[in-house]
Amino acid sequence: SICFVVKAETMPIGFIIARPVDFTSLTTICGSNTIAAQILSASGNDKVLLWEDAAVLNLRTAQGKTIRGVGKKLYQVMAKTANMLSMVSIGRTSPGSFAEKILPKVGLLPIDPPIQDGKDQQRYWLMRQNEK
Repeated sequence: SICFVVKAETMPIGFIIARPVDFTSLTTICGSNTIAAQILSASGNDKVLLWEDAAVLNLRTAQGKTIRGVGKKLYQVMAKTANMLSMVSIGRTSPGSFAEKILPKVGLLPIDPPIQDGKDQQRYWLMRQNEK
């Protein structure tokens, strides 16, 4: 697995986790052999980098202003890592979630044609090709 953690002094304030997955792992994660095969076929690879989770604390300055950009930076670092590893990235999200807004900013876009998750039909899969 790959994990990046952001700290403010000694306190963790954000993280992002990803791991390489193959057909067998992806089948377990998405709940369907068919969906796993569709995702891998769309990627053109037999192994992809699954962006599993990310979270950031809501931080404010002493003046009460929201501190922004920590989550975006974490996603950018993971995208750069995927490029260095030459791995296609995948992730899943739900309509209206924060991830749905930030993932396209680092190139994770809905797979075309759309692929719904096998365990939760509200979620759908996204993919990011490597930048050269």
